Amino acid sequence: MRLALTFVFIFIYTINFAQEIVYSSNWVSSIKQQVIPKDRSLVLNNGSTKDSVMYSKYYKFSGVQKGQLALDIMLKKVRPLSVNPVKFDIIVVGGNKGYTSLYYKNSIPFDKISSKIYIPFEAEVDSISIFFISSGSSSFSKIEVHPEIQFGKTLKQWEERFVTKSKSQEMVSNLVELAQTWGAVKYNSPSISYNDIDWDEILFERLYNIFADIETPKQGIDILLSYVSSKPDMISVGLKSDSLILENLDNLWIQKSSLLSAIQKKRLQIIVDNPPAFKNKYIDRSDNLVYTKLQEKTLHKNALPNVYERLVNLFRYCNIIKYLYPYKYTLSGQFDNGAILEELIPKFVNATTTMEYNKHLLAMNAAIKDGHSAIPTSSIEFVHSVYGNFAIGLPMHIKKFKQDFIVTNIDSGFSRTTGIEIGNNIHKINGVAINDLYKKIVSYIGSPRSDVHEYFVNREKLMSLVPISDSIDISYSANKIDKTIKIKGDINLSRLFSKLKDNNTTLQKSIEHHGIYRIEDSITYINPAHIDTSTTINALINHSNKIILDLRNYPNGKLDIQSFIPSDLLFAKTQKLSPYPQRLIESDITTTGGANYRHSRKIVALISEASRSNPEFLAMALRAAQRVDDITIVGRNSMGADGNVVTIPLIGSPTFRLWYTGIRILYPDHGETQGIGIKPDVYVPLTEEEVTMGVDNILNNAIDIIRK
Repeated sequence: MRLALTFVFIFIYTINFAQEIVYSSNWVSSIKQQVIPKDRSLVLNNGSTKDSVMYSKYYKFSGVQKGQLALDIMLKKVRPLSVNPVKFDIIVVGGNKGYTSLYYKNSIPFDKISSKIYIPFEAEVDSISIFFISSGSSSFSKIEVHPEIQFGKTLKQWEERFVTKSKSQEMVSNLVELAQTWGAVKYNSPSISYNDIDWDEILFERLYNIFADIETPKQGIDILLSYVSSKPDMISVGLKSDSLILENLDNLWIQKSSLLSAIQKKRLQIIVDNPPAFKNKYIDRSDNLVYTKLQEKTLHKNALPNVYERLVNLFRYCNIIKYLYPYKYTLSGQFDNGAILEELIPKFVNATTTMEYNKHLLAMNAAIKDGHSAIPTSSIEFVHSVYGNFAIGLPMHIKKFKQDFIVTNIDSGFSRTTGIEIGNNIHKINGVAINDLYKKIVSYIGSPRSDVHEYFVNREKLMSLVPISDSIDISYSANKIDKTIKIKGDINLSRLFSKLKDNNTTLQKSIEHHGIYRIEDSITYINPAHIDTSTTINALINHSNKIILDLRNYPNGKLDIQSFIPSDLLFAKTQKLSPYPQRLIESDITTTGGANYRHSRKIVALISEASRSNPEFLAMALRAAQRVDDITIVGRNSMGADGNVVTIPLIGSPTFRLWYTGIRILYPDHGETQGIGIKPDVYVPLTEEEVTMGVDNILNNAIDIIRK
């Protein structure tokens, strides 16, 4: 039996990575058909198990486009044989022509198992396999699982339990307070960590009971606070704040709460104002407080989690930003007063498709305007989510420059067919002004700067990705003459789109020369993103009196840039999360210097909005070295996303990766860099020829400067 179970889990593990779409929520679409497998029941009779045991059933039926699978589970005389907890894992796999289009897994204690489980799907299914796996010692008279596929109308339970409640402003406000209380306890009270309480599971139960009218949000909050220890030695008697940065400290919501009693407010205020330093089970800070790793359960890889899981994702994210994000003070109080929660709770609850839910994830991510997580998924998934529809790529690159959307590259066959050529301006796609499409897209990109929005749109070719339809109208102008053409919405367009390459000669030359080459006898170009381990590099560097250092790509770590500058120069201050939530500790950062440093060199560094994180840190070191060396920084403001990154784990949503900047980076005089970037000494504006033809004006300016 153990061997059989192993093969089952290998099978499940494999399809979980091979699947195209996976879903789990409580929704059913309106479709006028009904299909029920002939042999409906999976029946387990007279069982007594001392170890894990698996039962399964396979159903084949006519393909169904959308609907909801209902599992009606009947338990008779199930009892535990030992003190070990008895659980049942229910795994449902739905397929279509060999592809997995539905996947559901849930582990339920036998005494809490629901009489019905609803599993929606929004991709065609022609077969279903049900696996029923017990763990722990138990005996039973009979367990029956009746599968039924339902159609015809929106499930009444969904409408009553979720949609109607989420329309109530009072309910939403109460859920905001529930989320804030849950987060305050999670990050400030050691009780949850010391007692190893599954705080997510406690929240799941509260949410289920609230939506099922078993308990009120007020009762849910009372239950959350019942887990907090009131012992005096569990609460810090005083928190020294003279060495801590308190800009993020804001807990005014507690006194404004309508659900907390006066005693609860006082108790919670003490906890958040004077938290003890303790090892929080949800935060791994083993690396001397430098890096924060969040230890959250992801549970599964379903693309559309159920309502409770979605809300846990939202509550997690908002509380992580509130208590751990070093730049929270820049967010206008949205994560302190519950504004983001209030806006997104109804949207997270009511999402009925993966794309709709993903769109709300994008809105949540964009709320912190952090360049490290500007686009938290693939470009195609991003556009799918923004438009709420599958997109295809037009076989041409459309890039924005000022108010124009210019064709910068195009498939030759597509050009002959349509008459569109490089340099033409695109005005509308399917009757919608392309500038309106641009505004819609950039509203979901995480950055406060319009030039960074434009950079990502152009880099990822987002304006070339359009919602799929039977036909696509393209309005454009050539030689000041407006034209409109209609093309078939063929998936082959995307294949042609994927073959187009950018015309970036600087990048290609850097790659070909492994990141280092002579521009002239006395000028060496270095791009630390492409350096290999060749032994000739140091010799070339050591004999170079003039160096152009390209910091517009992320270094690969094979070249120590700081070795080009003297050591022991103060160039930045960092503020990291202290042992106490919302409070930061500050430290100085100095240059290290190294074997390649030589005072007689002349260095010109290149930066732009493409310079993100580590290149910005290096540019700050170069800025400090200007006091003693001939160093010039040329280009445009860097992205403004310096420091390390922290990943926020999600339940489900396998294509999304949410990050935030984990360390606050400042100039030595406490000047800001986040969202602003490093300013160059010589500013080189973006030109049309750079956008359309790839002319590297920044490099050309650098060559002119270093020759002098």
